[in-house]
Amino acid sequence: MAAPARRSPSDPLPAEAPTAPTADEWAAMTPVQRAQATDALLAFESVEEDDTMVITDREIVGKLEQMVDAAVARAGQEEARAEQATTQLASAILTILTVRGLVISAEASERIRGCSDLAILERWLGRVAAVSASEDLFLDA
Repeated sequence: MAAPARRSPSDPLPAEAPTAPTADEWAAMTPVQRAQATDALLAFESVEEDDTMVITDREIVGKLEQMVDAAVARAGQEEARAEQATTQLASAILTILTVRGLVISAEASERIRGCSDLAILERWLGRVAAVSASEDLFLDA
């Protein structure tokens, strides 16, 4: 029996799946007809298998790489936004201390500017209006 012919992607799909012959039909067939019927059934089965494999491994890997690249880019953007937020909060705290006329020591300024913890900076921002000295920001309440 010859191997079933492989369908190329440009070949049209058969309208209907071939049906297997009944036992009586099979008995009445010549060896050539049996081979043709078997080839037709196997060829259609390979068409169904081909259609289920729509994308290749290379395409899957490409899509996954795109997804990873997009996730890395989003993470980088989020990190940049967080860094920008901490810089702006630190600047706001120092501005408020300056506007209030409080002396800001080099150590306090460095600690405020060097802080990258958003929660701590927000806590200091909440305290900045009430402290009597810049170092009082750092006291735990």
